[in-house]
Amino acid sequence: MLMTDYGTNPYERFFKILPTMFCTAGFDGRIIEVNEAWETQLGFGAAEMTGKPCLDFVHPDERARFSAHREKIASGDSQALFETRFLCKDGTSRWLYMRWAADRERNVLYCAATDITARKLTEDALSESDTTLRKIIDRAPMSMSIVNMDGTIEYINRKAEDTFGYAHTDIPTMDHWWKLAYPDPQYRKEVVERYMGHVYKAIRENTEVEGGEYVATCKDGSKKTCYIFGVIAAGKVFVMFDDITHRVEAEKALRQSETTLRRVIEQAPISISIHSLEGKLEFINRKFTEIFGYLAEDIPTSERWMELAYPDEKYRKKLREQQLELLIKAVQTNGELEGSEYKVVAKDGSVKKVFIYGVVTADKKVVSLLDDVTARVKAEKELLESESLYRALIETTGTGYVVIDGQGKVVDANREYVRLSGRSDLKEILGRSVLEWTAPHEKEKNAAAVAQCAKEGRISNFEVEYVDKSGKATPIEVNATVVTRGGVPRILTLCRDITQRRLSQQVIRRLNKGLEGGQNSQPPGRRESGLGGPAQDLQ
Repeated sequence: MLMTDYGTNPYERFFKILPTMFCTAGFDGRIIEVNEAWETQLGFGAAEMTGKPCLDFVHPDERARFSAHREKIASGDSQALFETRFLCKDGTSRWLYMRWAADRERNVLYCAATDITARKLTEDALSESDTTLRKIIDRAPMSMSIVNMDGTIEYINRKAEDTFGYAHTDIPTMDHWWKLAYPDPQYRKEVVERYMGHVYKAIRENTEVEGGEYVATCKDGSKKTCYIFGVIAAGKVFVMFDDITHRVEAEKALRQSETTLRRVIEQAPISISIHSLEGKLEFINRKFTEIFGYLAEDIPTSERWMELAYPDEKYRKKLREQQLELLIKAVQTNGELEGSEYKVVAKDGSVKKVFIYGVVTADKKVVSLLDDVTARVKAEKELLESESLYRALIETTGTGYVVIDGQGKVVDANREYVRLSGRSDLKEILGRSVLEWTAPHEKEKNAAAVAQCAKEGRISNFEVEYVDKSGKATPIEVNATVVTRGGVPRILTLCRDITQRRLSQQVIRRLNKGLEGGQNSQPPGRRESGLGGPAQDLQ
């Protein structure tokens, strides 16, 4: 929940929900904003229209005339009233009566559009002869019929036959249509009362027949949901049937998928909340209450959440500003809310470290995901402390410490190992092979030892000589084992300078050699006391 409650602008809400199509555009003809009625009537959503030229949605035959009207109002006229055809997403087109007005102070054009397709088709039809009328209706992109006032169905077009399967001979009157299209007596009674009520009202008030949704049964037994409306002209009712079955099924599927999604969200292993842009809480899942302790009634708005979760006023004010910026950016770009860590106070007073991120959906809902990282942050802190202790330990020991990869390249080392390599700084050996400071006559032996350790997992008491930049050699004893760090195998190696041990061994060998020579040359009955001590007469 990343948005504070800033209230609802009634004019903005009026703009959004009104069934009349409203939009704003720049003087360059690009659409700035449209209300929901455009998607309802043409099929294009706000995301598909915003930022696009109006001409992209105008029927090609009407674009020149549309441009002329736009240019007139852009060049000085205060308003423009005209009829034009707009394209629908499904490939059809509709006639719109458009009222454009210019707001030169804000450099914006305002438009209100009304769908006059039914009237336009009727007017076109009535202006032609009966034969031409039927041709026009027959080619109409929606199902149509002509009904006399006595209930006789005078004509149905090919689209109606294709949609419902009934030939004109099957439904010569409305009574036949009622019985076939609405076989359930109870539903038929409801349909007749509702539809005929609209017809009688249209006759009384001289208006169009108000539309409504009806579920009609086709000849093959299938059902279609239709939006049925009409106009009365020349003593006849011109009835239009807009087949919206697919749309209704899609909406039903969407509702079912939303129900399924809610169930999934409810069981999700991460805290999730959903609220409106105005800040009204719509949902929190089980994990949210489990982690933070708050119930939905505790935090009905995002403002209340801010007060409880961030009780420190200074911290809360800072977060409000930060989160508002993130929300505005999300709305204006791809809808993603960038994540950050926050200190959240739970209902029991405990403070949790929480990584909060989310998304703003197409229907302007803010979905927030709150990942409790308290344990992770604590573990990372403890790890850093242990690594600090470990680093201090390896740096103070007199043993050389080096971590290499399977090819013998240095990943990490302490100061003692840097000294053993004959270098003065860790930077000089990082990423370089240990063979670079191995004595030339032992490079092959050392390379084999690295390969053996990588394969077998360890190597013990291996002796090798390192040489510094001047060529001075230092004998080293190596003990190594393979460990895994971050899922990657590494060879952890401990190295000791065995120069003194080598010297001691040489001294012992010389002494032993001297003793062996002295014993061979002494006369019988005499021997040395100790190692090189005075001779003593044994007699």
